[in-house]
Formats: sequence, structure tokens, C-alpha cells
Amino acid sequence: MERSSLKLMGHTVEIPANLSVQEIQVNDLNAMDRLSRIAQSIPRHIVESIVAIGSPDQCISQIEKFLNAGATNIVICNLGPRPAENYRIYSEKIMPYLREKYSAR
Repeated sequence: MERSSLKLMGHTVEIPANLSVQEIQVNDLNAMDRLSRIAQSIPRHIVESIVAIGSPDQCISQIEKFLNAGATNIVICNLGPRPAENYRIYSEKIMPYLREKYSAR
């Protein structure tokens, strides 16, 4: 099976090609379970250094760190148990703040 390697802060994660973002089918429960097990193998400190999680203020703070470090694109991907609520919070609280503060850059 074809695989790709993702290196994160010295930690290598092997991801089968059929579980890549381009290939995975979110309604394939077996694939989602396998992807979840892979995700759980990544040490928490690595995850926390590359994603924005927590309260709206914590997410804003983390996204600002990414922007201040030179990020020009941020991907919002919600795999949590309440996606509609999380997207609503992003659209009502996080994005308006970031748009106001950073859109003139």
C-alpha cells in the first residue's frame, strides 16, 4: 500500500494514501477510525503547536502566532463533535476579529 510520511517536530507519522485528505471519504467509518488512531499517535505537544484549539480567544491567539510567524494561508478544518457550532463561533467571533485586525496587511 502506498504511504506518505509526515514529519512533525522530529515525529514521523506514516499515512496510507487512501487516508490522505484528497482520498478519504468521511462517510467511510472504517477509514475514519483508522485515521483517528493515527491522529492519536501524534504527541499532544506537537498537535498543540500546529493547530488552534480551545476557546475563541485561545484560537485567536494561536492563529495570530501563525500569522506573525509569516503564515499566509490558514486552513479551517473541523473534525470535532459539533461542527455547526464550531463554524458558527468561527464566523461570528474569530473571523471578524482577524479580518478587522489583519485585512489591511
